Amino acid sequence: MSRVIKEKGDFKLLRPFNSWDTNYHLVDTKNDLDHLIDIGDVYEESEVEDKEDFGGLLWEELKELEDIEYIMEFVWKTVEW
Repeated sequence: MSRVIKEKGDFKLLRPFNSWDTNYHLVDTKNDLDHLIDIGDVYEESEVEDKEDFGGLLWEELKELEDIEYIMEFVWKTVEW
């Protein structure tokens, strides 16, 4: 199974690297940075009761990499790649 979920422009979204990794990896290939997003901060749309007041990150938004600036708000740590 490939670790790459989506590639868009200078970014790659990767699955957690192993069973104890609890992060999605948003890799900025231009700047060699790995932005970590905790899997616990990503929700399926079906898990959200009040969609109008929801301020979290939906899986559907993350996996398409449509709004990188918004996704970056959920990064808890950045490391050099």
